[in-house]
Formats: sequence, structure tokens, C-alpha cells
Amino acid sequence: SAPLSALGFQSRFAKKTPPETIYRRLQYFETFNLPIAATEFEMKSSIGSEQAKAAMTEQAMTVLFSHKLVNGIYAWTIRAGGRNADRAIVNSDGTLNLRGKVWMYLMKNRWWTDETLTTDANGMVRLRGFKGDYTVTLGKSSATNPMKLRLAEDRQIKATLPTTRAAKAPAP
Repeated sequence: SAPLSALGFQSRFAKKTPPETIYRRLQYFETFNLPIAATEFEMKSSIGSEQAKAAMTEQAMTVLFSHKLVNGIYAWTIRAGGRNADRAIVNSDGTLNLRGKVWMYLMKNRWWTDETLTTDANGMVRLRGFKGDYTVTLGKSSATNPMKLRLAEDRQIKATLPTTRAAKAPAP
């Protein structure tokens, strides 16, 4: 037998579930101190209208994202077609439905770090960003050879520059 190294939670929602309930379920597994992935994320038709499913998508994803051990949310039914078409986040013509728009907004706007900053007189800059991979360019000279960073946990990284230069730190 192999040691347990992560947990995956099927995240198919069949009814409106209060955020407190979702978070309480996550807390139950904190004692294992293992990474948690929300797999098979989808909203079933029993939730109601597209607006109700979109609201539940926003609520559930926000709770999952907020928990310190959750390291991924994976959509299950991506494109409409087949027997579970009503659970998809992309219509059969390739456009996003309301749930898909919520998904993309959360991932690419609310939880995305894209900042252009200027160092202070000491060559320092402060940025509070989300966990993930970063590409950092420091002025024009590093545009062709940017620095790569991975923030895998809550921490501070200090970078000191010899002179004041513009810095840009877009997230994944």
C-alpha cells in the first residue's frame, strides 16, 4: 500500500448548498493536512435555472478557493452534448453559458494577479498575489529573459534591485 498524498472530492452539486456547509465539509478533512482537489465540478439541473446554477457556481468556487488546502477546481462537463449537456459550462456552439462566464471571471479576473509596479528608492516592490506561477520582468533589459517564480504557499519573497526600475508581475 502507498501513503495517501492528496484528496480529491467529487464536486457535483445537485442542490443549493450553503457556503457554511461546503466549508465545514472541507474543515472535516483538515486533520489529514493533505492537498485537496475539487474534481468533477458541475451543477446539476436539479439546482434550477441557469441563473441559480451560475450563482451556486460562484458560491461553491469561492468557498473552495478560500480554503488553504484546496489546490485545484476541475470542471467535469465542459461542452454541452450528450446525456449531461445541462451540466456543461460551454454551449454546443462553443460560447460560454452563464456558469462558464462566472468560471472564467473568477479564474481570469478575481483570482488573477497582473500588476505593473515600480520599485521604491531602495529597489524594493511589494505585491500581494495569489498562489501560482509568475513571470517577472524588470525593466526593458529583462524582457527577453524574465525571472520565473512559483508561489506555492503564503509567504513573502523579497527582491532587491540596485536601481529603481519598473517591474511587471503577471500571474498564470
